[in-house]
Amino acid sequence: MIRSLISFLLIGIVLPGMRSSSDAAEPTPPAGFKVIFNGKDLNGWYGLNPHLGTKLEGEKKDANLKQQRADFAKAWTIENGELINNGTGPYATTEAEFGDIEFRVEYKTVAKADSGIYLRGTPQVQIWDWNQVFDPKKPTRKPHLGSGGLFNNSPAALGRDPLVFADNLLASGTNSASGRSERRRGFG
Repeated sequence: MIRSLISFLLIGIVLPGMRSSSDAAEPTPPAGFKVIFNGKDLNGWYGLNPHLGTKLEGEKKDANLKQQRADFAKAWTIENGELINNGTGPYATTEAEFGDIEFRVEYKTVAKADSGIYLRGTPQVQIWDWNQVFDPKKPTRKPHLGSGGLFNNSPAALGRDPLVFADNLLASGTNSASGRSERRRGFG
């Protein structure tokens, strides 16, 4: 059964890694923060893509949710303290429940990434490869502005795009970009 408040959903298709710490050591959050990924295993996480079951009811919905949970470990693994997705499967979803939050995440992504973190099912906090050039043919997609906007907001709404560029480069390579988004304000 789905909890009435789904805490966090991580998009599984293009979020290939989320670091719990910079060197796979025991995660140590800043004062006042709590680690939700232990960097060792998938305990406390399950697979869920709520978009796949929204129109299903009864036994069909239950079967869909059961299958997503079964598929989770096929699509998500742990490597060097990082939560890694193979590009398929349901979203990584924490079993933990939260009230009001300030969310910090360190992430590593691939070139041209378009990903995000769903908070309680919606909205989606966008994670982009911010090295992408703005494409006027796609005026509502603005990865060059950085991560942190609420992508589910309408394109003209405050909060759709981040108010400030707050991605911090941690490391980069030919096919990767890493960043840290923290203490994001103005999510809309």
